[in-house]
This record gives sequence, structure tokens and C-alpha cells, in this order.
Amino acid sequence: MLTLTSWAQDSDAAPFLTRAGFVPARYFLQMRIDLVQAQLPAAVWPEGVENRCFRLGIDDARLFASFREAFADHWGDAEVSEDEWWSENRIAPNAGYDPTLWFVALDCEAVAGFSICREREADGEVIGWVSLLGVRPRWRGRGLGEALLTQSLSVFRERGHRRAALNVDVENASGALRLYEKTGMTPVPAFTVWSKALRS
Repeated sequence: MLTLTSWAQDSDAAPFLTRAGFVPARYFLQMRIDLVQAQLPAAVWPEGVENRCFRLGIDDARLFASFREAFADHWGDAEVSEDEWWSENRIAPNAGYDPTLWFVALDCEAVAGFSICREREADGEVIGWVSLLGVRPRWRGRGLGEALLTQSLSVFRERGHRRAALNVDVENASGALRLYEKTGMTPVPAFTVWSKALRS
């Protein structure tokens, strides 16, 4: 299977890829929020859950294991190897790794959820970017995802960022889209992943 990505701003991409035999496999939205205007409540953590920043060398293995479980039913994520994941999020030059923007929610010693954030440039300004937000199934339905997102956005605002954003799969099965809209984020078309079967 061959896959390609087209940006929403590229109006020529869809007709071209359709003629080439590609079909849309997945649509993604960019969720945006104006941190100056937003009314962000204080993060409310579920009973027994402690939030702190990522600690390199201490949290590595259990954070990746938590990602694997939290994103097990997400399209495409199960195929990412541990080396690829760490490279993309921490090692690559464009990863923007900052452990003070990696939030880990612990229930005793178990990683219940996480928010991996960074700062990135968009349209001539530096904005807050939520790269990954995940809650393991056992801890869902208790407000942990909302607490992690609210905490992340509040820290971005404390750092002086006017805007924050993230990408989300339209068909996300965990209810993430509802969470982002509840928090005051608004959707904008971001990109489409196209696929085409290769001839044998």
C-alpha cells in the first residue's frame, strides 16, 4: 500500500491524486485555541493521580509502554517502533524536546496518561503545540485527559504564547475531538492521508 499526504490548503492535490488512483484514507483536523481569549479552568486531577514533568532515564520505558496502550486503537500508531518514537519526539532536530513540557500523570507508579508538548513556529510566531495526548483505557472517563490538556494550555499561556494547537484524526475513537471542543479549541482542516494499492 502506497500512502501520500496532502495539505488542506492545496486545492489541486485532491483532483490530482484522485486521477492517479489514490483514495482518501484519513482526514485530520488542526484544533486551535486563542490563549489570550480562552477561559481555561484550573486542571482538576482524578483522586490519587499526581502530575509532574517527564524525568529522562526514569520514565522512558513506562512512558513508551503507556503510549502503546493509549494509542493501540489509533490509526497508524501501532506501527511505530520504540526507536522511531523516541527519535520523532525527542532526538530529531525538529523534535523541539523540552522535558518541562512533557507532562506525566502517575497513579502510584503507573503512568495513567501523558501530554507531550513543544513550542513550534507557525505563521511567523511561536505557538504551543500538543504533539501527543493520551490516557490509558483503565483511567479513561475520569477527567484525566481534560486535566492534562488544560494543564498544557495553561503552561503555554504562562510562557507568553498567544496560541496553541494540535492535530487530530477525524475518526479518533477515544472521544478526543469532543474533549478538544469542550476545552474551547476550534477545528480547521489540516491534511488528508491518501492510499493506493500497489500492483503485484
